[in-house]
Amino acid sequence: MKRELLRIEGGAKKKRTFSLKNIHIQCYVGHFSGIIFLNANEKKLMSVILEGKDFFDEGRIFLFDRRIKEKEWKKKVRSHIAVVGREKKLYDYMTVGENIGLYVSESFILKRDRYYLHLSRCLEEKFGIQLNVAHKGDELGFCGRILVEVMQAYVRKQRLIVLYQLTNRLDDDGFEQLLRVVQKMKEEGYAFLMLDSFEEQILKYADDYYVVDDGRISGYYGVDTIQKFTFIQMNNRDVHEYYLKSRKTPKILTPEAALDEQIQLLEFRHVETGIVKDLSFTIQQGEFVVMRCRDDYVCRALTALLKGEEQPLRGMICLKGKSLPYHETWRMLENDIGIMEEQPLEQNLVADMTLMDNLCLCLGRKISGLWMGKQYQNSIEMMLRRFIEKRYFGEKIKDLPLQVAYRAVFCKWLLFAPRMLICVRPFAAVDIDSVRVIAKEMIQALLQRGVAVLVITSNIQEVEELEGRRVIVDKIET
Repeated sequence: MKRELLRIEGGAKKKRTFSLKNIHIQCYVGHFSGIIFLNANEKKLMSVILEGKDFFDEGRIFLFDRRIKEKEWKKKVRSHIAVVGREKKLYDYMTVGENIGLYVSESFILKRDRYYLHLSRCLEEKFGIQLNVAHKGDELGFCGRILVEVMQAYVRKQRLIVLYQLTNRLDDDGFEQLLRVVQKMKEEGYAFLMLDSFEEQILKYADDYYVVDDGRISGYYGVDTIQKFTFIQMNNRDVHEYYLKSRKTPKILTPEAALDEQIQLLEFRHVETGIVKDLSFTIQQGEFVVMRCRDDYVCRALTALLKGEEQPLRGMICLKGKSLPYHETWRMLENDIGIMEEQPLEQNLVADMTLMDNLCLCLGRKISGLWMGKQYQNSIEMMLRRFIEKRYFGEKIKDLPLQVAYRAVFCKWLLFAPRMLICVRPFAAVDIDSVRVIAKEMIQALLQRGVAVLVITSNIQEVEELEGRRVIVDKIET
């Protein structure tokens, strides 16, 4: 039976331009949870509250099953919760040993250097890490600082350790060191909560994770039961409203349960235009559909419908059960739809900007503050390094090899993760075998991430090369 350490019920905090709304989270003894925030300001606000510097306007907080009121929150946080990574906790003029020894129960003044050295050596041996005990606080790199701050929390017996946005500064070696510490501390009853904007490390290490979108919990998932890189969002009901009404704790979604939660993402109901007659089909979230059109005229007509630039003469196009509104193309992302036009390099990327800036520019629409936050770049590189070599991220799009630039278009959508990506004749502009291979590889990566992909093409060879459910559009009005 898991013992609950922290519970937040209906937590709400309003700021001028953003807010947290009806937050429900639970942290258990010996457990490692993660929260992925799609807004950097909301993530920072949550860390400030957990650090004891603020409190929710609404909702309730429990520590070890005891409700904590606002007036005692700050004191309780000091005893039970440590936030690591947001603000520096070390004294620059003190050694590592002194920084750690400062928080033991005995009087700090009466201790000698050999005591701090002995304490630090014991921690190094216990956790299998290198603390550089003789170094001053200002001589440590980021990884060293994080390890020392976690050791501070350990000797203070702060049972919940919040790891704040570490993916942007810790490399793989740093995370492996931290993970060794986390595992041993979990065995002793410590709990961890990682706040981040990227799921790469959370999916690697956490036992479960939450997703916070627009200040609300939009999903709660068991990492062990869901494939890496996959987000299966709950689209058929507002999860936060469900929690509010039922007062129930979030339920982990298994792959089978997630499929039960799915509804039709896109539906054409007997759609007719000046060209297409009586077209009906559906797309589920995460599904791959290839739409083979008779000719380019039909391709363009269907693309205009999906972009909202034109409306059908008869029938209805529904997105998540609601009629797709007429809108300008640039507002498609508000409906969580991305589009790759026939000229993807020209239409989806800015040639005079670097690859990294192109990725941040798009993702900044989803994670507020990312465009100006250069600290996120390491996280982006880590997530995409299996697709693009590190040396290309700083180069302008116009200077990249064709294959790298083409990958960059797909990586932009892989990061943004819309509910659906529409690819219009993906091989038309670059009829090269290597690019075709790249396109198929990247489409598979999008599908694994839970993004539905709709390919619209009139090229029979493209249809044959792509393995997806086929919809043939050959009914033409005469």
